[in-house]
Amino acid sequence: MHIFLSILIAAVIAAAFSIAAYIRTKELEISLRRKVVLAALRFFYVFIIAFILFSPLIRLRVRVVEKPQIFLALDMSKSMVADSVAAASIAERLSEKLQEKFNVRELSFGSNATDFSALFDKISVLQNPEIPSAVVMITDGNYNYGTSPLYSYQNISLPFYAFAFGDTTLYPDISITRINNNRYAYLNNLFPVEVLVETSNTDVRDASVSIFHNGKKLDEKPLVGSSVQFDIKAEKAGLQAYTVRVSGINGEKNTANNSRTFYIEVLDGKQKILILAAAPHPDIAAIRRSLESGDMFETSLYVGKEVLNGLRDLDAYNLVFLHGLPSATLPLRATSLKEKSLFVIISESSDLNALRELNTGFNIVPKSNNFSEAVAERNGSFGLFSISKEDEDILKQFPPLNVAFGTYNTTTSGETFLTQKVLGVSSENPLLWFSVHGGRGVGVFAGSGIYRWALNNYFQKQNTAVFDDIMAKSVQLLANRANKEPLVVRNPRYFYEQTPIILNAELYNALFEPVENEKVSISIYDSSGQEYPYTFSPRGKFYYLNAGYLPVGSYRYTAKAKVGNNDLSKSGAFSIIPLQLEDAEMPANLTFLRDMAMRYDGAVFTEAGTPQTQAVQELINTLESRPELKTQIRYEERSHSLIKLWWIWLLLVLLMGGEWFLRKYSAGVV
Repeated sequence: MHIFLSILIAAVIAAAFSIAAYIRTKELEISLRRKVVLAALRFFYVFIIAFILFSPLIRLRVRVVEKPQIFLALDMSKSMVADSVAAASIAERLSEKLQEKFNVRELSFGSNATDFSALFDKISVLQNPEIPSAVVMITDGNYNYGTSPLYSYQNISLPFYAFAFGDTTLYPDISITRINNNRYAYLNNLFPVEVLVETSNTDVRDASVSIFHNGKKLDEKPLVGSSVQFDIKAEKAGLQAYTVRVSGINGEKNTANNSRTFYIEVLDGKQKILILAAAPHPDIAAIRRSLESGDMFETSLYVGKEVLNGLRDLDAYNLVFLHGLPSATLPLRATSLKEKSLFVIISESSDLNALRELNTGFNIVPKSNNFSEAVAERNGSFGLFSISKEDEDILKQFPPLNVAFGTYNTTTSGETFLTQKVLGVSSENPLLWFSVHGGRGVGVFAGSGIYRWALNNYFQKQNTAVFDDIMAKSVQLLANRANKEPLVVRNPRYFYEQTPIILNAELYNALFEPVENEKVSISIYDSSGQEYPYTFSPRGKFYYLNAGYLPVGSYRYTAKAKVGNNDLSKSGAFSIIPLQLEDAEMPANLTFLRDMAMRYDGAVFTEAGTPQTQAVQELINTLESRPELKTQIRYEERSHSLIKLWWIWLLLVLLMGGEWFLRKYSAGVV
């Protein structure tokens, strides 16, 4: 209705201008025919100008053609080396053919390690739920990094198709699929090792499994069933590498999976951890199980009224956990907890006002007594310790915790490891926060229900390694605060390959007060003596270094700084250990690909028994025959600004120029 009114008003104005200028005037001595032409020219350009002023936007019905989308992913990992040229050719041919009826988004993945879950996460970000889509992978189906693809693919749930490469012949094979072991053990103690073995296309009767350390065979056992248990004595402190081997079988082609190496950090003594809780809670069981499973820590637990008994001998412990404490019934005032390293877990029973009196540097001003649910987001700038990308991917899937609703205040010397994401909205409120200052460390979990993290970790990976690692690193960070050296460098004993090397340093004066903004340099040396020099970046009261990525091997370092006239140095070592990568001779994992295709309504195509070009065409025909993968045509109403249309201005110039020229030619009026 509005546009018709605008047309009417613009027409009336244009007609009035034209009639007044040419029809009713007798000043121009030109013929009636030319007057009509001049009036028409003026009518049209005045009409256009008036219409633009009254209705600068017009709505048009536009025809939109949307092709379905194909995510075409090419595997470029080591196990595809033998077929890399053929696979690239197939990808190029598929892309060319499919673009006639589909929008093709080409992706690649894999290098030394193959992480299907990272690829699926990327597709999840690129996917438009309103456009019909499918996934086509050119791969051998072998993966060795990240979360389970069957689990991570649930986030996109698109039809799954694969063009399988690699040797699809079913050879006899025996392989070590997994090694279950603690990450830490104590010197001269026994630690358990479970080796899981899988056989295919053969009946194994006399295989055996052996375990080696520094080339020496420690034990050998016959394979009975699908697993073997060892109890190994930790005879040397430090990071130790152990190799497990299963004996080969006749006709086996791939022997690279017959051995695997795992690492144990052997420690000299356990740290004592005191756990105080306001009331029984499943979090406490999860924490104790996690800490005691690795033989690094020895825990003592006091619940409810027994908490007062636990406070009598605080000096015997390296760290104190407070779950739901201080509380209204147990405010914990007038205790020596103000000087003790603490790990506080806030729950519904916590007294947030009493917590402020423990000088943790972490305070919450409650806005109500309500608690809300928040999921964890990793803070990328956190530098006190690191976790691997694989662990971070698993962490993203952890369920929400119950967090206090209020205003969060923390000291500037602290660092946030995890932030809160509430109802899909990211915030800067800390979920897991640390402050390590001088001889005291404080950690705060701003939510309870962390036992659900352990359960979810087990659901994803059939172990709780990520949850245990976060707990162990957190406790190590807080408990190791008795070091009075003026220059301290903190680093894990080992990093996994393809993980950034992150180190932290602290600098103190003679009074053990933090020294800020001084130059702290470090030289890292590999086993051949090659030097990698770096300089730490000041970060508040601490110093931070991200040395990037280094090759697998053993490294030593020397850090140097100067405080006043004192030259300080600190030496240490760390190792970079390899991932269990795939071998170039691995056969295709058709079982996995067919399982994915069956679960997600797709199919697997191979060259076996079929010419390559025919197999490619069959894949294309299958995609084109899916009823939901059809080009969609719809009509949309879109607003267009007349002012931005160049041809409108060109038309105005022509109309006005035509009028001016005709007047001058006919009557000499400019």
